[in-house]
Amino acid sequence: MAVTYAFTPASTGPGPSDVWGKERVVYGQLIGTGTYTTTGDAITAAQFGLDVLDDLILIPDGSGVNTNGTALAAPNLTTLKIQLFGTGGGSGDTFAELGSATTVTGITWRVIALGV
Repeated sequence: MAVTYAFTPASTGPGPSDVWGKERVVYGQLIGTGTYTTTGDAITAAQFGLDVLDDLILIPDGSGVNTNGTALAAPNLTTLKIQLFGTGGGSGDTFAELGSATTVTGITWRVIALGV
């Protein structure tokens, strides 16, 4: 089972969205549910209320609960997938990619999505 990412726009702080130059900027929280797939799991620009996703900044948020801890998230904007890395990934690697079928339910990130 692949990871499903649920995005919730921010209701406080900078607000749910802003504009920087020609870019729309969307703030919020992303929560993973399911088990990880090696090479990443899919995201879409529409999840963030955008037509095109130009950049995605994911910051680990300790408010989520997962027995596997948290994971560093690396968005691949070419394939529109989020790859996850952590200490439990592989022997001898400090931040190896998480293994396939690693449970990531509850892992949470703060999000800044930029696009149009």
